[in-house]
Amino acid sequence: MKRCLAVVMALCLALQLTGCGKGKPQKGGESASKVAMKTVSLQGITYQVPEEWVQQAGETGYWHYPSSDKTAGLLNVNYMEADLSVATSENALKLGYELAFQGVQGSADNFRLDKKEYVDLAGKLAMKVTYTQTIGGRGPYTTVVYLLADVDSDIMYFLIFIMNDELAKTMNPAIAPIVNSVQFHK
Repeated sequence: MKRCLAVVMALCLALQLTGCGKGKPQKGGESASKVAMKTVSLQGITYQVPEEWVQQAGETGYWHYPSSDKTAGLLNVNYMEADLSVATSENALKLGYELAFQGVQGSADNFRLDKKEYVDLAGKLAMKVTYTQTIGGRGPYTTVVYLLADVDSDIMYFLIFIMNDELAKTMNPAIAPIVNSVQFHK
């Protein structure tokens, strides 16, 4: 399970900006509270993103682009099925998050950790990590990752916000509303 989590996170981060086009950032979206939101469903959860963000489907999730310059950054929300039966305690779950993130950290170019903490997300313990990195020789990108496990369903979710300095003006105000909108289906 540890290697699987590390590989999935590393792969997601490494491939997210591949094949992206260039353009100017969209205007608007300075405050997420002033923009219309749409609800997205993904394997047991729902979350909201600004309607103006372009959405692209992947095998295990979605990429959301707040800018026409897709190399400026994105939000990737994805999931993976995993045997989480070993996460029988909060400490075991934290260890799983730590091991998953070690794989991400090892695959990041010019990694610089800013902050790592445990937060409540949709009523569950989640890990939030903020760091900077370069991707494909571009950057620096500020990256905010939320790792969230639904132990009962054996599913791990990843919310990955990646943004350059210019796009951060649009994305930073949107992070809290998006994260706070995450809900589990029952």
